[in-house]
Parts: sequence; C-alpha cells; structure tokens
Amino acid sequence: MTFPMEYLTDLEGTEIAFDAGPESPFCFPAKTWVLVKKLDEDADPLSQKEVTDSIGISNTSAKFLCRPAGPDNTAEYAFMRIHQQVPIIGTQVKKASIRASQAVEGPENRELVALKSFFVLGCEVIPKLLGFHQGKQDEDEGVPGGFVTYIVWEKVPGESFDPVKFWLWPFSERKAFRAKFRQVFGRVLTFGFMPLMPIPSKIIYDEPSGQMHISGFRFAYHLEETEKWDEYFFFRFALALRSREPDAYLQGIESNEADWVEDDNGYIW
Repeated sequence: MTFPMEYLTDLEGTEIAFDAGPESPFCFPAKTWVLVKKLDEDADPLSQKEVTDSIGISNTSAKFLCRPAGPDNTAEYAFMRIHQQVPIIGTQVKKASIRASQAVEGPENRELVALKSFFVLGCEVIPKLLGFHQGKQDEDEGVPGGFVTYIVWEKVPGESFDPVKFWLWPFSERKAFRAKFRQVFGRVLTFGFMPLMPIPSKIIYDEPSGQMHISGFRFAYHLEETEKWDEYFFFRFALALRSREPDAYLQGIESNEADWVEDDNGYIW
C-alpha cells in the first residue's frame, strides 16, 4: 500500500510572522500566526523528466487551522494555506546546493488572485482575506530559495454543507435553503470567479444563524465574462437530483423519499 507523500509535517505550534502589508488596499497590520492543526496536504512532487518536459513545478500545498499569536487569541481561529516548492523526486536528501539549483519563482497563485479580488470588491459571501506573504525558502528548507506562499483567510461560522442531511430535511426547508444558495452563489458569480470543482463542500452553512458562504478557491476559475445564474448549479451542488437513483455519496437519503418533489422533467427537488 502506498501513502500520500507529506512535506509540511509536525508544524503545529510553529509561529509565522507576516510583515505589514506594503500595498494599498492590502494594508494588513504586521501579525504573527500560530499553526494549530494541519487539516490536509496535497503534494505533487515531480521527476526530473517531468520538470524538464515542462509538466510543472514540484510542489505541495497544505491547509492549517491557525490563530493570531498571544494568550488573548486562543479562540480566534482562521485558516492558512502554505504552498511551496519541494525537491524533485530523488533529490530530497541531496546537499542543499543541489536542491537550491532547482529554485524557481512561484507561478501565479489562483487562490490568492481570487481572494484579493473578492477583498478589493467587497464580496461579503466569501471568507475575507486576512493576510498573505510571498517569499523564498530559507537555506535549511527543502528547496533553498524556492518559492513559498502563505495565505490566511477568516474562518466563518458554520461547517461544510452536508447534502445527505439536506435531503433528510422537510421539503419546505430544502426549498428555503435553495433560495438562499441561489442568492449567495449568484452573488459570487458577479465577482468573476467560481470555485473548482463546484461541489457541496464549498458551501459553508451555519444552521443556527442561517449564514452561508462559498469557500474553497484553491483552484479558482476566472470567468472571462460574468456568468449568470442557472439552475444547473443546483445539480452541481447536490441540491437537486436528476433521477430517483442518487449517487453513492448520497446513500441513505431514500428514507425521506416520500418528501421528494418530482417535476415534469423527472428532476427531484
């Protein structure tokens, strides 16, 4: 059995200092963030041949729960993404000068581009950008001089949307949720970006307050033209079904089938 490779390990408790934002409108104050918990890592190490063939850059991206440093900030949580270059496969234990020779400038970070745009335009249904830093790795890191990008955004109230739970709600509650989603996601589309892939977990919903946000812009897609709302999005986010045979990840929702509403096209609401 093979296991996913991880590079950004054992970093809980690490403090990462951000300088004050030098450019308007990103005049964030200098702040130190503490990594609280690693949530995931998606590593994409490449071979020398893949790099030579311009397949891409050997890199990794990890998401952490974090908070501002200081005893008064123990419950003020946010999220941080660290995206950095990693050594070409087979060179991880080579001397630093060899790894340093692989260093390149970082590619355009689509997540940062999208979050900066949402911040500037004042999109209130996207978690707010709280800070960022683009720099180079130190001499004792994986690729000395290689790119590293830090992005911090707010942790909004709520959890990732659970479509199974949604389909067990009464029809009236599902209808109200769809109306809220149409309002929120339609608002996102007017700002020129959408998350890829558009899946249920991109919806952050706080049931007690009814607050809804759209998150997950690591692979942000820039819309060349403003995209208008289409009911197709209900299906992409599992808020409507094309038949009475739901996908495997929705297993168990059939127990509420009596409350489903089928339209003239055979779609389930």
